[in-house]
Amino acid sequence: MLVAGLVAAPLGTAPASAVDSTETISGHVTFGGKPVTGATVEVNEWYAQDHVWETVYHGATDSSGAYSIEVQPGSYEVSAQTASPSPYLRTDAGGTVRDPIATVFTVKAGSHHTADISMRAGALATGKVVDSAGKPVKGVTVGAISTNRFGYTGARTDSTGTYTLDGLATGPATLEVSGMGGVATPRTVSLTAGTTTTIPTIRLAKAATITGHIKAKSPRNQYLTLLDAHHDEVWSGSSDSHGNVQIAGLRAGAYRLVLDATNLSKRVVVKAGKTASFGTITRANRNWLRGTVTTPSGKPAAHSYVQLTDTWGTYATSAMTDSKGRFTVFGVLSGAVRVYASNAAQGYALTSVRTTVTKGKDKTGVRIKLTTGGTLTGVVKNSAGAAVPGVVVGVGPGADGSVVTDSHGRWTLRGVIPGKRAVDVYDPYPGGYRDVSRTATAVAGKTVTVSITLR
Repeated sequence: MLVAGLVAAPLGTAPASAVDSTETISGHVTFGGKPVTGATVEVNEWYAQDHVWETVYHGATDSSGAYSIEVQPGSYEVSAQTASPSPYLRTDAGGTVRDPIATVFTVKAGSHHTADISMRAGALATGKVVDSAGKPVKGVTVGAISTNRFGYTGARTDSTGTYTLDGLATGPATLEVSGMGGVATPRTVSLTAGTTTTIPTIRLAKAATITGHIKAKSPRNQYLTLLDAHHDEVWSGSSDSHGNVQIAGLRAGAYRLVLDATNLSKRVVVKAGKTASFGTITRANRNWLRGTVTTPSGKPAAHSYVQLTDTWGTYATSAMTDSKGRFTVFGVLSGAVRVYASNAAQGYALTSVRTTVTKGKDKTGVRIKLTTGGTLTGVVKNSAGAAVPGVVVGVGPGADGSVVTDSHGRWTLRGVIPGKRAVDVYDPYPGGYRDVSRTATAVAGKTVTVSITLR
């Protein structure tokens, strides 16, 4: 995927560090055999250090859909996109939206390459946002996230309350509204590539606000989490330098504000269009928690990842063990906490212990003995039986992060907690493969192969 902040040279020129050149990449951008005028064409170079394609040259198509860009010798992929709202997805030469299988052009001195791009259609959605009185609301953001594949897009409403969303593929998507104009219940819509879906008018309810005060020596360093009635996180942040907290744009309901990792919290109920206060939460000085992590055989487990949570599931800062397996974590206050440790690189599974912190005292002597995890591995293929590179495979719970399939579609995750685990796969390219979840049973000290097919 392309990343923000890319360095791009003007059409027909090379980066400042390069010399003049006569090598060119040119072609036509079309959709359904017809020219796409004014498309931005990007020539992208692979940066191995960051594992991304980055734009190094760019140009634009003329009225016939043609473009021509001077480049330096090297290996490139070429992509095209049009201004938002666009009826197309960002598309690579080779007719794909997936960078890992895009056509790569190796440009040699004095050579010329033709890179025609046939654009892939995207889905458009348009609608209107009004307030509780039925008047158009300007400046709120309507976001849409695909629910069965990767993809997110957002657009702001204009003076008539109208918005247009683009950049998603066929399938269901969840719409949400954010901003100071009010709140709305998320809704699911069905989108189809190549068509514009009209969304029923979104009527906003008056937003609620929660305020309060954190009394502490250094309140600005205290992270906060707001949970809804289902204990799902709806907001995270911190107070200002004076300890004041203001959380706006909420739906009416019951919430709980938690001071992360301290076991301190306050419940507050707020009505639509109203402001409710949780009052003042006084927090004493926080303390340190120290301990050691060992392997199953009792040896120090160096370079293990350690993190702790309070009874509300909010986190303190994390740490890595030193060469003797020792760790130190700051931010605990009092009460029960659970300390987690993992070292998937060495094949050890996520392991935790519960301990109790006494107010005003550091907690020492916490010991965690890691357990042997299992290894899950496999090759991701598509319905035609071809290997799929560049998709993300994760196992939860019980693995240290996720991995990306290699050029042969292969993946391996170590340190998986033994037992039944969900293997989740998603394609990080809008318009790519749909999400897939499979169940696999991890076995301590063993390798289990998992078959995954994407569509």
